[in-house]
Amino acid sequence: MPPTNANPGAGGARVHGISKSDTASPTRNQIPAQTNPAARSADDERAAAVAAFLLDAADALAIKVGTDGENVVTISTTRVPFAAIRWLEAELVKHKREVIAAIMRENPDVFDTEGAS
Repeated sequence: MPPTNANPGAGGARVHGISKSDTASPTRNQIPAQTNPAARSADDERAAAVAAFLLDAADALAIKVGTDGENVVTISTTRVPFAAIRWLEAELVKHKREVIAAIMRENPDVFDTEGAS
């Protein structure tokens, strides 16, 4: 005999057997993932160091790195192994926020953020 209920599963369960009551609800007093300011500062310093390393590596390989404030753009004018370019581009994208911040710090005259709203 075919089932009369169009939803598979027991009772009112959804397709994957998870109902709305099974999910955890966020609370107002939920502790943030990272509350230690010293740890955040260390993470920020590490991220800035990684961005500086990536930009130095690109410079050493004669790969130009730029940004429009939202995206990271690379231009290679020399014979650099394709694998090296792909690795560098992947790492630049992985650390995009920090790389963009570093480029903007190095070029404050180009990225005038005070006049923007």
